[in-house]
Amino acid sequence: MVGVFYGYIPGETAFVHNASLWGAAWVGFAGARLNDAAMCQQALEVARQSVSEQGEDGSWVYGARHHHQFIDGFHTGYNLEALCLLRDALSVTEFDATIELGYRYYLNHFFTEDGTAKYYNNNVYPIDMHSVAQAVFTLLKVGGSEADEALCEKVIARALEQLYLPAKTQFVYQKSRWLTNRINYTRWTQAWAYFALAFYNRHRAEKKNEKN
Repeated sequence: MVGVFYGYIPGETAFVHNASLWGAAWVGFAGARLNDAAMCQQALEVARQSVSEQGEDGSWVYGARHHHQFIDGFHTGYNLEALCLLRDALSVTEFDATIELGYRYYLNHFFTEDGTAKYYNNNVYPIDMHSVAQAVFTLLKVGGSEADEALCEKVIARALEQLYLPAKTQFVYQKSRWLTNRINYTRWTQAWAYFALAFYNRHRAEKKNEKN
């Protein structure tokens, strides 16, 4: 039974974890800065709904409807990143165990030995630059250890091998087992690739400055 959640649009009846958690993260973030206790409390209640529906192994299905019962990498990353943002915004610790369990599941199920970012927990394909982009944020924001940084570098290197088109200076949309979709999607592919790689480069520069 679904309790309270944030939908994609007003009146939406479909409960989708990543949409609800990101709504909670930003309501909590705003509530903390506006000193609005009601907003902060509502954000916590919404987040607890998704926390209560995390699997015992740390996974989340996409949403509550029968056709939403799949588990994929980038939505799992969204969930974890949103919980971290909410935790930091409200300075709470109640989500720590959820994040740790979910992150362990993420590491164990969404990467191959060669650094390929998997789309689903049980299937590599389609290989998608969006999965790579969210992996950068999840590994560095939710993780952040030296091992996480090393995996991030491996994921980026593999993506450049598999998905980058040097002649066009852009990434392909998706690769299935047999076909490659090279349609240039700005919002889903190129913008996210740019965003993630820019974040990665800034992260590296800041780490380098810390050492110096």
